[in-house]
Amino acid sequence: MLNILLGNRCKAKDIETLLNTLHAIAPNTQPYTLFSPYTFDKFPQIHATNSAQKYDFIYLPDSLQAQMAISEQIPYFMGASYTSFLRKIARFCKHLVYRCIDSGIKLTTKPTKQRKLAIIRTDAIGDYLLFRNFLPLFTTHYGKVTLVGNIAYKDLITEFDSPHIIEFIPIHTTKFQKNIFYRIKTLKYLHTFDFETLINPIFSRDYLSESLAKFICAKQKIASVGDTSNISYRLKLHFDTIYNTLISADSRILFEFYRNAEFIKGLMPTISIPSYTLALDHTNIQEFMLPKRYAVFFIGASSAFRKWSLEHFYEVGKWHINQGFSVVICGGKEDYENGESLAYNLNQLDNITQELDSKAINLCGKTSLGALARVVYNGNHLLSNETSCVHIACAIRHDINIYVVSNGNHLYRFTPYPQGIGSKYYSIYHPTIDKNLAAYGIISNFLQETSRLDINKITPTQVINTIQATL
Repeated sequence: MLNILLGNRCKAKDIETLLNTLHAIAPNTQPYTLFSPYTFDKFPQIHATNSAQKYDFIYLPDSLQAQMAISEQIPYFMGASYTSFLRKIARFCKHLVYRCIDSGIKLTTKPTKQRKLAIIRTDAIGDYLLFRNFLPLFTTHYGKVTLVGNIAYKDLITEFDSPHIIEFIPIHTTKFQKNIFYRIKTLKYLHTFDFETLINPIFSRDYLSESLAKFICAKQKIASVGDTSNISYRLKLHFDTIYNTLISADSRILFEFYRNAEFIKGLMPTISIPSYTLALDHTNIQEFMLPKRYAVFFIGASSAFRKWSLEHFYEVGKWHINQGFSVVICGGKEDYENGESLAYNLNQLDNITQELDSKAINLCGKTSLGALARVVYNGNHLLSNETSCVHIACAIRHDINIYVVSNGNHLYRFTPYPQGIGSKYYSIYHPTIDKNLAAYGIISNFLQETSRLDINKITPTQVINTIQATL
């Protein structure tokens, strides 16, 4: 049962919105009960609050209720944040300038290169990993792909996917939205192409992917009907008009690999779904001179709220060293200093069981994505935040244990991995999630923007106990 408290900011129209959402997603999967301190004659199914009742979710709390939710680690939804009038004016002016620039580029640049298919995939590394195995199907059906994608996964294109791609056009997503000169240069190049078909397979489309889809010249434009995780309902209706065809989607939560399969089946009904893999042509990693017996700690993540603290990683690292494991620390360039700090502290430990050549090694910012896959492949097991490294580890299909510390952002969509995909996957969740996994799946995908649960409420002891029980 999902017990929802209607917050003090909740009005009748907000309740209607909530009920419409719950009616679309929950009746057959998760029963729910609504509670409110107020009476709404229009909604007799709402129960009165009482001090003994425990709530799984608070919908539109006021500031005091939000503080209570944070204190008691109850998920909550605040609604659209307040935007000042001046900020709204600035945003309007920025978009107006961009529209003028886009129109100017279209007037002054003529498409001269004819190509069959463009695919937009500007989301993150993990999203691409869960999509890339479908590329051969596009190649067979349309010919080689022109991929307009996030520069963050360029390494994967170069090492693994180039046979299916005629050209990869990398988009630095932050620069494209903030640097007007980079935007002009990128759009000028994109406007030299005229495609027969443009496909945007991203389920949670955003302003960036929609701006590119609108700008790129193509006779036929196709997208998923998608959701409103990254754009408002009003904006989604506007952006839907860009496309000739919207592929329908199941309203239930699907693991992202299966969501991609659903989209591809909508385009090509007779195809067979491929396996989720990342095939390594070789697995040696001699360039790093790693120890024989090590665990990989991946300390990075795309967002701060997904990052488990260094102090917690340190405690689990101490346990590993006492068990005779070295620790190889991985992450992005932005994680290098944290990696150095963690490695330094672990290397100060006295190893009480046996001498190790190296207790901890920092590889943050030093590996390509392919090299990271090989580091994980040759390790004993992986401990990671819920991020791209986990998707890489599952895709290499190697018999290693994968331990994932997660505060449940988009639960069941990206974590945990279903049986039959990837390796031995063990999730260590925030205590609030463990109380009611099914209910939190509904909350995290449909009723809040991002997870508000403090990931550091997951203790090192929880993680160590899980590793001890399964290693």
